[in-house]
Amino acid sequence: MVFTLAQWNSLQQGDYSVSAGGIYSELGSNAKYVFALYSRYNVAVLPGMEEVKTILEGNPLHTP
Repeated sequence: MVFTLAQWNSLQQGDYSVSAGGIYSELGSNAKYVFALYSRYNVAVLPGMEEVKTILEGNPLHTP
């Protein structure tokens, strides 16, 4: 998911929720945005899940 910095800060303070799980891992950020992963992204076993797991283990997101 992509959040503005203000949205991310508000989410972290519990001002609102965007899902029932409500827990997000920050993958990275830049001067404008925070890139996050929903904590339950891998609950359902779907085609491509192993590829997602492998990609995330390699820390693919590089921000300045």
